[in-house]
Amino acid sequence: MKMTKVIVSATLLAIVFNLNLFSKKGIHYFKPAKKLHLTLGILVKNKPKGLLNPSEYVLEDGYLYKGADYRVNGTNIVLTDKKNINNLAGKVVIIYYDIKKDLNKILEKKGKAPKDYGEQESMMQMREDWVSKETGFHIGHSTRKRLKTINYFKVIKIAHYPGFSTHEKKDSYQVNFTNYFNGSITGLEITAHYEGGTGKPSSKHVSVKKLKRLAKGGKMSVSINKLLNPGTKIKRKRAYRLNSVIISGKATYRDHFHFDVPIWLFVKRK
Repeated sequence: MKMTKVIVSATLLAIVFNLNLFSKKGIHYFKPAKKLHLTLGILVKNKPKGLLNPSEYVLEDGYLYKGADYRVNGTNIVLTDKKNINNLAGKVVIIYYDIKKDLNKILEKKGKAPKDYGEQESMMQMREDWVSKETGFHIGHSTRKRLKTINYFKVIKIAHYPGFSTHEKKDSYQVNFTNYFNGSITGLEITAHYEGGTGKPSSKHVSVKKLKRLAKGGKMSVSINKLLNPGTKIKRKRAYRLNSVIISGKATYRDHFHFDVPIWLFVKRK
């Protein structure tokens, strides 16, 4: 089963400081007027009956409710200015946001849901990390009580982060990361996430490269094998294949990031 962990997890707690953001005209600075959170991750477009990214839910009353259009790091986002960000979908982005509780607050009632809504998707063999926290294994369905416990991000600012790129080779990928923060990144680490084995796939994580400090504007590159232990004789069905690349570090003394870039984005960016 081809599954990609799209959830990208990152939390950077930001105090008021300058961060380099980008436009076609060059670098400009965004200065928050108050304390905000900052997250670096993949902007994922939600869709109906999505396993990790549902855009709507059937609730207890049998009606279908529309949720958020996008998410970052597995958490739904709502933009304050309602601008079209479809061109950023599938890219690494920086978002400034406030944390809001209770996903019920953003729902829009659509109409009566089909009786078999999400039934086929829910019969699939899945792991817990393959489904969203809103629905669990009952794909497309949720409850008011469950949604009340789930946070969403009220996004004040969003921009493409251009500091990640890949280049595909025969048996590996070259992964490049550039520091576009307004200061050094410390404790930078790139980890390879492999999926494989017989039956339901299992995951393995391998630390590929660590760097104590990456200066502002500095670059870090690493080659990552497509297969785990490529030199060993393993049956094709049991081989562990590269599923995603995780990048983590500290952008300032208190701002930590940890985001997961899935393989399908590598192919998209070729």
